[in-house]
Amino acid sequence: MDSVEAPPLGKYLASSGFWMSDKPLVQQALASELAELLLIITTTSASFSFLEGFWEATLMLLYRLDKYYMLIRRFTNASFRLLIRANWQTEACQQYNKILTDPYRPLWSVIRRIFEVRRIDLFASPNDHRVPTSLAYHLADIYLEELNKAVGATADSPPVPLITMLQPFFTLAAQSSSKVTYKRIQSSLFEPLFSDLTSAIAGEKVNEEKQGPKRKRSRLEEPKCQDLIFKSRQDESMKAAQSPEELRNAVYQAIFDVASKEDTRDSNRKKLYGIWREGMDDVTPAPSVLSDAIVLEFLEVTMQSPITCHVLDSSIGKAAVGVKIIIQRGEVEGDQLVFQTIARGITDDDGRCNSLFDADSYPLIEGTYKAIFRVEEYFRTTGKSCFFPTVEITFYVTDVQEHYHIPLLLSPFSYTTYRGS
Repeated sequence: MDSVEAPPLGKYLASSGFWMSDKPLVQQALASELAELLLIITTTSASFSFLEGFWEATLMLLYRLDKYYMLIRRFTNASFRLLIRANWQTEACQQYNKILTDPYRPLWSVIRRIFEVRRIDLFASPNDHRVPTSLAYHLADIYLEELNKAVGATADSPPVPLITMLQPFFTLAAQSSSKVTYKRIQSSLFEPLFSDLTSAIAGEKVNEEKQGPKRKRSRLEEPKCQDLIFKSRQDESMKAAQSPEELRNAVYQAIFDVASKEDTRDSNRKKLYGIWREGMDDVTPAPSVLSDAIVLEFLEVTMQSPITCHVLDSSIGKAAVGVKIIIQRGEVEGDQLVFQTIARGITDDDGRCNSLFDADSYPLIEGTYKAIFRVEEYFRTTGKSCFFPTVEITFYVTDVQEHYHIPLLLSPFSYTTYRGS
């Protein structure tokens, strides 16, 4: 079988063959046999082509995904064993991640912003909440478990490049517009992984203090990802397995890095930085892992006000420095909406005001807000008069997880504003 024949065969077997079987035991046996074809195929490239065909067929039947859960689990496990057979080579890992995240692949429907509906009419948009995201949920639920099984079942398995294998879910957590999808990734992937890493670290420290052989854990104490944790490395550049503490630091670093990317959604950025911040309470990182520059960048972002402003003076083509800003929130009193001042600030040398208030001490709530710019005082300092003493912009806060940025393009006789990013 070559790479040309494999995709259509994968689609046919996944859709036609499995669809016709309804008995649970028959389905289980057929799921295992179909998944094993990945390893029976002699070349890695043909195996990946077969895997691509399987995922295309699964996406086309997404609304009946309940019938395919066992098959997806078996193929996920077989995919990991295929990567083990390839010694976790960088090219193979990247190709597998590409299969998960490229168009018409399992995580694409919730990552990509535009769907080519001319080929598959089943979906309208990856961020359209009418599109079922059950496939991404199911993969998040089984991913660590099946990876751990595959590693544990192979005695001579080389160390897993853990960060590389988690990269598709880092991307999904950063870019998904669905709060439910993000929560599912955090509860099914991030939290169990950090819990098991912390347990493994605690177990190692206890054994080091006793200076004796490792005690046998009870069944309930065993981490769910024990084989994975003790047979993993950060990425392909590392040759040997790393300690659980080194791995935990590396995962936190990866979460910080993806949160810092430009294409990460603002609401998800705050959540990812929150994971990093909570993790720092238990981590004593080496300088090479978390530098002072990174800490400063984190503090700058996480301490940023949920409402920010930027003022430019178009009459001089420069930032408007020293513009006083008042933020008010409307509260219903009887039949009226009464505005109360909740924050004050002043633009800096770049015309920005990023520290109006801290969301932790004064959380944003849904409602009507008003930004008041005291422009007459600003123009007076420049020796100019203006037509209006203040600029008042009333706006809605509809999602407290979003960031609200209000740019103001100003002149003595006119102004323009919009919602920025």
